[in-house]
Amino acid sequence: MDTPSEHIAQMQSQTAQLKSQKKLLLYKGKVYGQSTHILVDPGATSSFIDRQFAAQLGIAPTDSSPFSVGLAGGSQLPCTSYLPKATFTLGKYKDTEDFYIIDMKPFTVILGQDWLERRNPHIDFQTKNLTITRKHSSGSSIRTVLSRVEQTPDSDDLPEMELVSATTMRKHLRRIRSSGSAEEAVAYLFFLSEVDGELVFTASDTDTTMEDPEVTAARDQMREDFSDIFQEDLPAGHRPERFEGGYHRINIEPGHKPPSQPVRTIPVPMMEELKRQIIKYVDLGILRPSSSPYGCPIIFAPKPGGKWRMCCDYRALNNITIKDTYPLPPHDTLLEQLKGARWFSRFDFNQFFHQIPIHPDDIHKTAIRTRYGSYEWTVMPFGLTNAPATALRVGNRAFFDFIDRFLVIFMDDTIVYSPDFDSHVSHVRQFLQRCREHQFFIRPSKVELFVRSIDFIGHHISEAGLSIIEDRIRAVMAIQPPVSYGPTVGKQPLRRMAKDGKSSLRSFLGMVGQFRRFIPKFSKVAEPLNRLLKDNAEFVWESEQQQAFDNLKSAICNAPVLQLPYQKLPSIMEVDGSGTHVGQVILQDQGKGMKPCGYHSVTLSDTQRRWPIPEIELFAIVEGFRFFRHILLGAPETIVRSDHQPLVYFQSKSTLSPKQARWLDELSEYNFRIEHIAGDKNKVADALTRISALFELTDCLQHMDISEVMPSADPTFIALISSSSAHQLHDIIISEYDRDTFAQTILAKLTSSTSSQSVSSYSFELIQGLIYRKTIYGRQLYIPPTAKVPTDDGEITQLRHILLHECHSATISGHVGKNRMLHLLRSRYYWPGMTTAAIKYIQECPVCQRQKTRRHKPYGQAHIRYSVPKTKWLDVSLDWITDLPITTNGHDSIFVVMCQFSHRCHLIPFSMTWTAQHTASIYMQHIFKLHGLPRNIISDRDPRFTSTFWQTLWKSTGTRLSMTSSHHPQSNAANERSHAFIEDILRCCCNDTSANSWEDKLPLVEFAINNTVSASTGYSPFYLDSMAQPLSPHDLVITIPPEAPVPIQRAIRDHFDQYSAVHANAVDNIFRAAEISQARFNKTHMPRQFAVGQKVLLRTEFIQWTGLTEAGRHFKQPYIGPFTISKVLSHGRAYELDFGNLDIRIHPVQPVSRLELYNDSIQAPLPLPQMITEEGQPLFEISHILSDKFTRGVKYYLVRYAGYGPEHDTWVKATELTNAADIIAAYEG
Repeated sequence: MDTPSEHIAQMQSQTAQLKSQKKLLLYKGKVYGQSTHILVDPGATSSFIDRQFAAQLGIAPTDSSPFSVGLAGGSQLPCTSYLPKATFTLGKYKDTEDFYIIDMKPFTVILGQDWLERRNPHIDFQTKNLTITRKHSSGSSIRTVLSRVEQTPDSDDLPEMELVSATTMRKHLRRIRSSGSAEEAVAYLFFLSEVDGELVFTASDTDTTMEDPEVTAARDQMREDFSDIFQEDLPAGHRPERFEGGYHRINIEPGHKPPSQPVRTIPVPMMEELKRQIIKYVDLGILRPSSSPYGCPIIFAPKPGGKWRMCCDYRALNNITIKDTYPLPPHDTLLEQLKGARWFSRFDFNQFFHQIPIHPDDIHKTAIRTRYGSYEWTVMPFGLTNAPATALRVGNRAFFDFIDRFLVIFMDDTIVYSPDFDSHVSHVRQFLQRCREHQFFIRPSKVELFVRSIDFIGHHISEAGLSIIEDRIRAVMAIQPPVSYGPTVGKQPLRRMAKDGKSSLRSFLGMVGQFRRFIPKFSKVAEPLNRLLKDNAEFVWESEQQQAFDNLKSAICNAPVLQLPYQKLPSIMEVDGSGTHVGQVILQDQGKGMKPCGYHSVTLSDTQRRWPIPEIELFAIVEGFRFFRHILLGAPETIVRSDHQPLVYFQSKSTLSPKQARWLDELSEYNFRIEHIAGDKNKVADALTRISALFELTDCLQHMDISEVMPSADPTFIALISSSSAHQLHDIIISEYDRDTFAQTILAKLTSSTSSQSVSSYSFELIQGLIYRKTIYGRQLYIPPTAKVPTDDGEITQLRHILLHECHSATISGHVGKNRMLHLLRSRYYWPGMTTAAIKYIQECPVCQRQKTRRHKPYGQAHIRYSVPKTKWLDVSLDWITDLPITTNGHDSIFVVMCQFSHRCHLIPFSMTWTAQHTASIYMQHIFKLHGLPRNIISDRDPRFTSTFWQTLWKSTGTRLSMTSSHHPQSNAANERSHAFIEDILRCCCNDTSANSWEDKLPLVEFAINNTVSASTGYSPFYLDSMAQPLSPHDLVITIPPEAPVPIQRAIRDHFDQYSAVHANAVDNIFRAAEISQARFNKTHMPRQFAVGQKVLLRTEFIQWTGLTEAGRHFKQPYIGPFTISKVLSHGRAYELDFGNLDIRIHPVQPVSRLELYNDSIQAPLPLPQMITEEGQPLFEISHILSDKFTRGVKYYLVRYAGYGPEHDTWVKATELTNAADIIAAYEG
């Protein structure tokens, strides 16, 4: 092996040769006035500047999306910033460019392809002169000629030399070769890096010298022999029908009319382009004038280079076209056909769609509408729904005998591949001869003939294997997270979902997912992102999602080169199963050692995650054979490697579950054997699964004041770790094993000769005397039922109860729900019935019952009220429509009085400042004089209706007062619907006038409502009330002849008969409407019954809490209580609650929809207010004061007692708070 000095000498020799040949395009220039040498490099995809040189300029760089720059030796350089629009000069030429900042000594500045393509300078490769031509503002051209620098960077810097991507250079060389100018195509690629303290020279593995003359001659000969099919433009009249079915059909679904759309307006500058393209296509015979009933508009889309593409908007036609379900070939299958190939040629059919004719019967269906008339296509246009299927069908039919032998074809992209040069020449000739026979024309500018590597459907294929093309890598690296950043909260910026965030994330995963074969454990890496795309999932972008996003981009940027698999070679499949995912990798030795051929991973479903560990590990094998079936079926032998040793004996296992038997039958198709591999690489992490972590914690904290170390910790937990040492807990658990039958059974199994057997399908093990169960969640410590530990108050508490408390009620657990609590328990502990105990603990938690909202349907189903009023105006309802604009008469609301039978209503202007006396007076003035006294009045609990005056007044007349629950519109649904109807009509009537003129419209609104047929009765309120319909203005326009007179006795009898029939029909209609309303209401509600004596919680949604700020409403508890039910009302639709001695200003009768059953807890009760005794009188500790008021000159404070919720808040006289001076001062201050 050469020494480092010999390597340097070799590099210096290379440099001397390079200087003598003067091949580098190096010129003198300046960047921001700083002199330097600028390298013009056609092989660099972008322009770059050295990091150290950029720092000397004193210009602050701009952050960019992180990406990597590939080097000739295969390594990657990170790039995270750039200099935007940096000013540089070359001689007298001045320009700006974006320079990406990387470490790239010995060069300081590189101008790459982006600048070359934009400025298009002329390079004389003999003299190495660079000529740049630019336009002056006067219209004249200014030419700058630069001479190459007669020196290169110092050779001392060569060990640090790093060049741009070798893949880019290969691509550039292929272009030069294909263009026929290979004489000047000589490139020198070398790389010197420090590896393990030594300087290592790495030459490019690509033959960058001039290619074999035989290859050049064969390429030229092939182009000459088939010059008739290498055409940049299609010949006129080219519409051959090559074979049966070699045309495109448009089959329309029966019963549809031809879609005909109007001409779409296009900008004036595009008019000329439209005319030009129409003339071009008509001359070629591709378009022809049309009189078809079909017609679609055209639009223009931009093309690279500033040109425009004419597009046909065939969406209406596609919607009624019968879809062609011709199968698309899987990309993996296409790529794997290229295995073993060393020579490639690529062909692109010239406008392939336009080379396929339309069936004569369908030509008229392709008609387009333009400013210059209608035209129809004689060949297949772009935009038809079945066009891709037709293109695949025609290609497969024409080259059927070549496909998978030496040809892969995907749409218009065709690859010819061969293992050696001679056979490749033959294969290319056969392909081109077939193209000539079927008159397929190929675009010569996009042909790549006789190359050693090629790009195809997003991948780079060479003899070395399969990799991702750089364009796709750059596209992935340029994608930004689908979030927007708001103001900073704490130390983290607030992240919100960007517009169309889920769509952007789905596009990112789709782009990355097509390369999942390059990414180990893709499903596991992408799982945090896939979780956001689930239905009803909240879009929360946390550090976990950002890490997954960055990891996927990094995996794409550093993707390995994969081998293309050989089915005839033995394979190794390594599998890995965890609690959430399974993954596989296929490896083969194709002469260069074991290298990967592809990766695969799958996310387990919720059901699969509950499988035992052996089944998950076995499923990893089954899934691997399913995915790689096309490689492994029929292969000589496959070695399956797993870290789960019991699988080694799976094939000889005598007892199998039905699921395992099915899997074994499925695997019997393959020739494989299972090997065990040791090590932690594939093991499921078991952090936080051993109780020893708790033991170590208690040893460290045993002599500390835990309340100071953990001021927010739960007192029970503090007691546990303060009064019990690690050894005490250890001894307590082990000592209880002797009295536990379940533990004795497990210990007997573990200590017997059959210790490898499992108990209840799970594996148990004994570690330091403690029993652990191994599951998908990790190791679980078995807790015996009799294990108890002392607390600091001398009480003895069950260890299981303390663990339940710690995993749910403790501050660090946050009263989590069932799934999260079970996760905390299962990751550490186990005992039979633990799931049931945890669910019961949550159901009985007093805090959760009060603080957590319920997600079920509302309680209380509707019941038909069978006591329909016998006649009109015996039952009336009273209510207000409030918050209206104040009129000139001072009215701000409407007093609505409605008959419950006829639904006739009276609308009376009202002021909400009026008292109960005013309300009674208005009723007498407007209602009593017309309809007399009612038998029953239905109203809500407005203070006017609950006043003593109102109650006494109607009691003296014998009228019953029926009051509904507040905020419960179902109690009087008819009134609520009537209010909505009134408000709608009132808005329409006042639409064109001032809003405060509604009072003038009120008589007309009342007439309109009463003159309209009611949906529930089937008659208008006027008709049911008076058995006659009043005349309206339009009745005066048309005179209806009067009926013939009848005798008075008969008229009276007919009137009563008609009234009886109408009354009976109205009652039936009311019942029918009630049944429909009941069924509709009950679909969204669920039945619930309570019994007298049961304890319930009351919803606080409509309870006004004094002293609660707007910010504090977020922490308002949803329920208060518990309260005992003292009476069942309305057949279980309402209940009377016993509030005891509590001063709560809530009516005791509440509907069932506001109640929730309270589960009495066997847990330790919530801390009650500390009672202090002073001279025999009980005193309660006050937490703080909420509000104050004066009543008859006496000041009261609304106080909150320590340990009680808001349902126990009480108004207390200020004179009674003699011991709360500090609290009063804090409130008043």
